[in-house]
Amino acid sequence: MEIAKDSDLKLVVLDLSQNFAEIEELVKGRVSPEDAIIVLNKSDKPRALKEGIFEGFEKVEVSCLKDEGVGELKKLIARFIEKNSITSSFDDILVSARHSSLVLDAMGFARAAVEKIENSAPSELVASDVRAALESLGEIVGRGDREEVLDKIFSTFCIGK
Repeated sequence: MEIAKDSDLKLVVLDLSQNFAEIEELVKGRVSPEDAIIVLNKSDKPRALKEGIFEGFEKVEVSCLKDEGVGELKKLIARFIEKNSITSSFDDILVSARHSSLVLDAMGFARAAVEKIENSAPSELVASDVRAALESLGEIVGRGDREEVLDKIFSTFCIGK
């Protein structure tokens, strides 16, 4: 239960063939309908677990022996993930506002370099923008290999013609 309290989704697996008189209160004290799915296992056996248990919770009956209900369980898990997932955006990978600003700066310098290449600007001007973009990204990752990268770019590509 210590590990489960930090999880986003808890699957509470109960044996339908057993009668656990106090299990509902014990489990409800540790999980909620927002973070748990009740998996009622052994649906192929006679029931001993009372009806109406875990009202308000998503429940699914499964039989691992007969491979029944597993598809429905997968659908419930997928629905939980869709309902609780955060849509990704540009800033998701960035640690701070400073990083976001540096990436935006790098993108601006890269666009300027591309524009200069398309307009046949001198390679020194293109190199200046590429260098500035690399410096912005280098501030995020703490690297300063700009000259080596520029040498590789200008030795491989014909820029500024």
